[in-house]
Amino acid sequence: MRSHRLAIILVFLFLFSSLSAIDFESKITQSLEAPAFAQESDEDFTKGGYHVATGKWWEPVGYTQTVDDWDGDGFENSLDSFPLDSARPQLILPRQSVPCTVDSNQTDCIGDYIGTSYYDSPSWTSSEQEQTQAIAFADVDGDGDLDMGVGNWNSRTKVLENVAGVFGEPLWEGKDLIDCDGMAFGDVDGDGLPELALAIFPTINEITGEYNQDGYSRVLKNLGGTFDFDQYIWIQEINANTEDIEFVDVEGDGDLDLFLGNANNDSRLYLNENGVISNTPHWEYDFSGALQDIEFGDIDGDGDQDISIAKYYGSQEIFLWEDVPEFNTQRIDYTISSAHDYENDTDEEYVISVPGIDGIQLFIENFSTYHRYDRLMIEDLEGNILQTYHGQLGNFTTRWFEESGIIIHFETSETYSDYGFDITGYQTGMKNGMTTPSFAHSPIFSIGTLDSPWEGGENKHSAANAVAWSDYDGDGDLDLSIGYRGYEFYYNQCYYSGFVGIYENINNSFSKTPVWNSKGCNEIMDMAWFDIDKDGDEDLVIGNGEYWNSSIGNYQNHPIQIYRNDDGTITENPVWESSSTYKLSMIKAGDFDGNKVMDIVSGTFSLNELYHFNTNSVVSTTSWMDEEGSVTVRGGWGDVDNDGDLDFVEANFLQPDKLYLNNGTSLQTTSSWQGGTLKRFYSVAPTWGDVDGDGDDDLFVGYHEDQPSELYLWENGSLQTEPIWVTPSKLQVNDAKWGDMDNDGDLDLVVGSLIDNIRMFRNDGDPSNLTEVVLTSNLSWISRISLVDIDSDGDLDISACNQNKADEIFLNHDGVISPYSNYTTTEEEDCWREHWVDLDNNGFPDRIVGHLDIGVKIFYNTAGELSLLESWTSPVQNDTTAIETGDIDGDGWIDIIIGHSDNETFLFRNNNGLIEDLPSWNSSLFTDRNAYYRHLYLEDFDLDGNLDLLAVLSATYNATSEQNDNNGSIILFNGTNEMLFSNHTVIEMHDVTSPYVSITKSNGPSKLTFAICGAYQQDRIYELENLNLTRKEWIVSTLNYGRSYSAEWGDYDNDGDYDLAIIGRLNELSKIYENVNGTLSFLPVWESSGMFNSRYGQFADMDGNGWADLVVFSEGGPTEIHYNHNGTIESTASWNSTERSLTKHGKVADINGDGWYDIIVANRDAPIQIYLNNEGNLTTYSNWNSSLIKWVSHISVGDVDRDGDLDLAAANLLGGGADRIQVYMNNGTGLEYFPSWNSTDTFMGRGVEWGDADGDGDLDLAIVTDSTDKIFLNEGGTLNPIPVWSSEESAMSFGLTWADVNRDGTADMMVFSTNGPNRLYLSTSDKDSDFLSDTIDDFQLDPTQESDKDGDGYGDNTMGRLFDNCDGVPGTSWRDRRGCSDMDGDGQSDLQDAFMNQITQWIDTDGDGLGDNWADNQTTMTRPGDWPGEFVENAYNPDPSPYDFDNDGYMDQMFESLGAIGPFDDCPLSAGYSWKDEVGCKDTDGDGYSDLFDSHKNDWTQSSDPDRDGFGDNSSGNLPDGCPLTWGNSTKDIYGCPDVDGDGWSYLSDYNDTNSLVWSDSDTDGFTDQLGHPKTDDCPGVSGNSSRYLRGCTDMDGDGIPDSLDDDIDGDGISNVLEIQMENDPLNASSVPPDADSDGMPDNLDDDDDNDNFPDDFEIARGSDPFDNLENPINMYGGFATGTYYTPGAWFSTTYSENGYEVSLSGILNLITSEFLIPLLLIPLTTFLVIKKKRRFNEIKTRIDGVMDQTVLIEIEQEIDELIEKKHLNIEQSLLLRNAFVRKEKELAKFSLNQTTSTQKDWSTPLPHQDVNAQMNTYQSQSSSHIQPGYVNSTPYQNSAPSYGQPTPIFHPPQPSVQQPILPVPQANFSTAPPPQKPSMAARPDSVFNGFEWINFNNQLWYREIGSLTSWKMYDESL
Repeated sequence: MRSHRLAIILVFLFLFSSLSAIDFESKITQSLEAPAFAQESDEDFTKGGYHVATGKWWEPVGYTQTVDDWDGDGFENSLDSFPLDSARPQLILPRQSVPCTVDSNQTDCIGDYIGTSYYDSPSWTSSEQEQTQAIAFADVDGDGDLDMGVGNWNSRTKVLENVAGVFGEPLWEGKDLIDCDGMAFGDVDGDGLPELALAIFPTINEITGEYNQDGYSRVLKNLGGTFDFDQYIWIQEINANTEDIEFVDVEGDGDLDLFLGNANNDSRLYLNENGVISNTPHWEYDFSGALQDIEFGDIDGDGDQDISIAKYYGSQEIFLWEDVPEFNTQRIDYTISSAHDYENDTDEEYVISVPGIDGIQLFIENFSTYHRYDRLMIEDLEGNILQTYHGQLGNFTTRWFEESGIIIHFETSETYSDYGFDITGYQTGMKNGMTTPSFAHSPIFSIGTLDSPWEGGENKHSAANAVAWSDYDGDGDLDLSIGYRGYEFYYNQCYYSGFVGIYENINNSFSKTPVWNSKGCNEIMDMAWFDIDKDGDEDLVIGNGEYWNSSIGNYQNHPIQIYRNDDGTITENPVWESSSTYKLSMIKAGDFDGNKVMDIVSGTFSLNELYHFNTNSVVSTTSWMDEEGSVTVRGGWGDVDNDGDLDFVEANFLQPDKLYLNNGTSLQTTSSWQGGTLKRFYSVAPTWGDVDGDGDDDLFVGYHEDQPSELYLWENGSLQTEPIWVTPSKLQVNDAKWGDMDNDGDLDLVVGSLIDNIRMFRNDGDPSNLTEVVLTSNLSWISRISLVDIDSDGDLDISACNQNKADEIFLNHDGVISPYSNYTTTEEEDCWREHWVDLDNNGFPDRIVGHLDIGVKIFYNTAGELSLLESWTSPVQNDTTAIETGDIDGDGWIDIIIGHSDNETFLFRNNNGLIEDLPSWNSSLFTDRNAYYRHLYLEDFDLDGNLDLLAVLSATYNATSEQNDNNGSIILFNGTNEMLFSNHTVIEMHDVTSPYVSITKSNGPSKLTFAICGAYQQDRIYELENLNLTRKEWIVSTLNYGRSYSAEWGDYDNDGDYDLAIIGRLNELSKIYENVNGTLSFLPVWESSGMFNSRYGQFADMDGNGWADLVVFSEGGPTEIHYNHNGTIESTASWNSTERSLTKHGKVADINGDGWYDIIVANRDAPIQIYLNNEGNLTTYSNWNSSLIKWVSHISVGDVDRDGDLDLAAANLLGGGADRIQVYMNNGTGLEYFPSWNSTDTFMGRGVEWGDADGDGDLDLAIVTDSTDKIFLNEGGTLNPIPVWSSEESAMSFGLTWADVNRDGTADMMVFSTNGPNRLYLSTSDKDSDFLSDTIDDFQLDPTQESDKDGDGYGDNTMGRLFDNCDGVPGTSWRDRRGCSDMDGDGQSDLQDAFMNQITQWIDTDGDGLGDNWADNQTTMTRPGDWPGEFVENAYNPDPSPYDFDNDGYMDQMFESLGAIGPFDDCPLSAGYSWKDEVGCKDTDGDGYSDLFDSHKNDWTQSSDPDRDGFGDNSSGNLPDGCPLTWGNSTKDIYGCPDVDGDGWSYLSDYNDTNSLVWSDSDTDGFTDQLGHPKTDDCPGVSGNSSRYLRGCTDMDGDGIPDSLDDDIDGDGISNVLEIQMENDPLNASSVPPDADSDGMPDNLDDDDDNDNFPDDFEIARGSDPFDNLENPINMYGGFATGTYYTPGAWFSTTYSENGYEVSLSGILNLITSEFLIPLLLIPLTTFLVIKKKRRFNEIKTRIDGVMDQTVLIEIEQEIDELIEKKHLNIEQSLLLRNAFVRKEKELAKFSLNQTTSTQKDWSTPLPHQDVNAQMNTYQSQSSSHIQPGYVNSTPYQNSAPSYGQPTPIFHPPQPSVQQPILPVPQANFSTAPPPQKPSMAARPDSVFNGFEWINFNNQLWYREIGSLTSWKMYDESL
């Protein structure tokens, strides 16, 4: 029992592992069912690529031509003023209404300079000399760019393909030489492709000199991007000398009509009706004088097209399209003949008058056939000229004149003679009330000969070559421009000069005098209007022909010229001229490179040229740097020298401001001007000393700021204004003293500075060359320095009075100064003043020290040793600002006077060496203000014997006026004998707030010389003599070393040149330098009065008085306006803002668009503020504040979105760090409160300015930062938030500005820096705006490519357009891959060229060795348009069908996606012509059925044999099958019916068709009469039904056993023996013993009474009822079966088995009892489900394979769908069954087709039935087993039915579900190979076992391998 349990566990584990595998496989299947595909990119690199500068996808602008947009410019025809001119209108920007930027140089916009370099040298030149007369553009080949048609004389007319913006090979070239004078493109037939109209001028016969008959103008059909001269859709039927041809929709019906302007015939308009141009003219223009040009435009604004006409002779005219009245006409013969010679100047007049008529028309012949100078004028009866006809017209008909009478006036010149004219009649017209839309009879405008008398001088001929329309003045209507021809240049003057004249349209009436005309000697041949500079108005381009120049005795050509239109004003002179000169005939504009700006093409009599618009961009390398190392904070541009270019000025910090002149193309490298100023440095240490030993004192001035200090000599009674010497380094001097430090007899200079070593400048006798010596080793912070012999050794020692540090003494020993301190005070106190004097009369100087806040201390010197402790301290603890000593009381002891910062001065007496504690005298002069005592000086000025006191007091600073008050004073106190000072006298007032004073007596007898210096004020010299103080003139000028912060240009004096304003910072005065004749003054002519922390200034006329005022912005101070009063700018601003912020920058601009300049203030940690200007009045408070509070470092205003108002850009710092750049947009009335644009990244932005960086006409934004400089590109009015350009240099840039430095028409950028050189970035030619100069750009027209290392014309950037597929390897391929090897030069790379050595072929789509290109152009129209290939003359081996490998006429389905159409070839690899079943397969007998499925491929009368018995189904054909649906081999009674036994008789008549030896049954009991057969009748003559043991005998119970041998004769289930035993009748079925369980065992003898298969004793043992068959040991619980038996080899059963294992509830209880619970859990239900699904799948699969009926197949399909829906099949099984179903469905369909079509032929001539096996020897060898006995040798059918060995549908035996009357036996193949193992149980139909399929047919087993196509084999048990 234990072993049984173990077996169950192992079985369960195996099943579980199998299920796990199945689940895993199902997961794999599911994963395969839902594959993940990568997202395919939609980028087409043949069309575009990623811009190398912006990183964005870029494609050239395409032209999509449609019936609604003929020129493809994006504007529908109804909205397009020029619907057939792609250059007009274009995507232009709106016209500017305000300046685009506001610069300090008062230029409205840098863009004003644009125009001097619109086009560079030609980008393309035609490959050969041509005499081009016509040019036209259209997208001929439909690739989105403009191709060019070229009409020539004496060379072929052609259409050139646009290849990447230039013109390549012709798309079409005419074969014949024609004279093409005009051409036009237009989609006539509405197919989306433009047709080509050619105006053809007849050629001249070289022999006769007459015109040939070849001038037939025509319209050529567009043949898919090419043309054929002979394939035209319209042709002019006369030889009319056509000069111009144009398409126009005159009717407004949406299709293009055709107009031909003829030179020697009437010009005609032909209407287009539904794509067909009429051959009958709708309107004719009379031949009145060599028509040259026609142009259409809606002149009167009524929505239809009017016409203007230019003629070489006669008038230039305009006709309106309108409803023209119709006439009833009558011809009147009327002859006027004047055909005679005229010897003299003759005038003749004739009058024709017919009262009451409405119109008249003349018929004229023989008019002046020789001379053109005669003319015939038609006048009305009042003498007004209606029309003029010039000579050489011959025969013609005039136009209709809407008059009742006319005057015919004939004139001839006296210089010439001619033959007059003849009038043969006239035609009158009467209006009939009807009108016709047409051009009017009379022009609304006529100019030329009409308005000029014969003696009109240079207007003798009104010879026009061109006419054009443009709304040049922007008033909404079209104005007329006419280009006239000239004649010659006669000895330096234009003689009969041509010109372009513009005639203004005013309410549909045109001026007779041009409002503008070009200057110079012109020979106008053509002109074009389009917006070149993208400012919203159209500019004018003109082209000239050649003219005779008498000065050089030859013809002279002209350049192309451009005149710029600025808001309706045409420039007087051209702004651009081409470098080449031409004899030009045509000029056209178009955007050929797709960059949204127009290019121009010239058609000439030599080489045609293409000029691309020269869009310039800033380059990243600098082209100029200043060589002088300036620290520039701001800079500005202005034309200082009035030479037409902009010069640059630097505002430098602590350096001179500098001017760099522009030489026209670049800036000079050295400055030509450095601004000076009156010396106003921070002077702190004036010191007198006789440095040159001449007996008078010279002056050293020490400067506290970072600039050199200076020495001035006193010569000839005055101080020199130029220094003799300056310090070699820039010291921050605090004090300086003269002394002979080296005891050489001259004075040396000792200087003490701020945090520096003490330095000596040794005097060696040359005051101009003092030698610097560093004396001390340590740094000191010196306030005052003293030179004194402290140790009384005869040389001067140094005492240093220090701040925030201990004071020090450095001793001098014989001229050697100790580098280290010999004495140091014990405390670090702020020493401000120091004085040495011997107070105790011991012969050693004592030290008096004045401190900050603690008063004065005295340190006594004893024998050269200075006390470390003070001996006296002043009682006044205040700031000491001055100390003076002297024996005031005359007692021989030195007294002390101390001055303080609180207006007080104290005198302390010295009483025998002791200083008194209390002052003896004091003075407090000013109680209302603080007046420092800055200097005290004792001298007996009045010579009364008493010392007087001279005091210098400081002035105060007025915070209200923000300037110094003039209240500083020099006061003299008179000394008395009472040791007091009496009343004081103020001898001078001054405005120096911190005066530093030095006084000398050496520069004149009886007088003192004062030097008073101060902070940032002019140093001054005073002389005091006889108590009179006078200021001595000493105007010291120097280079301006101030803190200049901005430089601004403006014409403040209105003298026409730019003056310079320098705005200072940190107490610097603002200054103006005057420009005098191109030279700036060295000294400023104006200075501001206040000294604020000014940051920026700008000139602007704020009050509207015509004078430029100066606006100054200050940090921490107010914003000011210094108004200009007639050239005088006020020094004190009369307008100040009341708001004060930490202003960093400012601008003056008209923000609200009211015409007055407003003020914009940029602040730190405060909002941006705007002060609005109301007609010259500004409030002192701001009217607008930004919502954001930022640290704004710089702002700029400009119209970024071109909406006519100024927007604001701001560079910000976040807490002094990096922040975003922002833009505040202007909504028309003011700025928005929040910025609408922010840069993506943050920057340390120091400066920001608007400028056109890429030359596209809009404003980009440039910024400078602490590192690299950046440019943000303007893309359609919005800035790209990511910089498009960065400088290569990295420096602390502080600002930038834009200017056109080199006058090339584009803005250049100057960047100024505080720690590096200033840098100029020039804008150079950059046609594709990729910020790469064209000089280094290999792809000047493609912004996605920049380099081509291998030089094959394809770019290296794999993310760019048309990138090189073979980078690094030069190649010429372009079709499949670009830039790869292409040996035959056909454009296909060798790697993918099917014909590497054939230039005419490159693709073989179907791989048949024949090329896709074709050689016969005649097939072009009939060849399917979606076939691959193209017409190539003499193409090698052309493929007749490129989608048909075998070329049998049936395309291959694999090419369906490419355009192949069905029916598709079922045999694509071999040629065949079957068409009924399979298409394109082999068909030997030609019956339409493929050999593959033709059952009789050699018999055209038979084709279908679905039962595969070798007999065809066609009853009319050879050997027809009598059983067409059943396989059969009968031949005697009927063909093709089943004959299993092979005796020749069909089952229909054969008694036993399974045995060839029997065929009859006489007693009809089913057993044959013939002996020797298994069914031979054993009881012949007696009808019986026994079949076992004996056949054909009686069988009572019908059990097959004859009664004589039957043990149960009556068939009652009880044997005869048991019935006899139970005493029942064995021959009576109704006599039956009791048998309750019907088991054949009478109850009295039965061991299982209830027949439940459980023995009674077993049931009794297990407790079940042995008499109840509903109860047994395994259903005792619940009344149903709860268990089963498992018997090895017999699987599971509910039948009791002694060898089985019971699994039941009872068994479970037993298991539980035995603790064996686990096995119950190890048999999951899934085991049964898996097995069940597998069996179900196999069963359905077998049924599908065997079905032969479509109805049954559909039922199986429905069953499959239900199982899938119920999930009774897994995914894999479902897919396999579905595939099997589809295959079977196709198989049945083919059989059905064979059946259906078999009766369609007429079998009038039967063919003999042939042995099919003979044809199959390739597939299956003959076998003797196929020969059946019973055939008559004389018959032709000695072999059995054919056995098909070729691939054919599988033969299936009959299905059990299909009832067939006769079951044919499967084709037997008795093989000698051993049969497979027989199934253990009787095989069911369609069962599968051991790798074979089995069927039970007629109680005989048949088999074959699964999936095999071989015949069925009978199972032979003997083998």
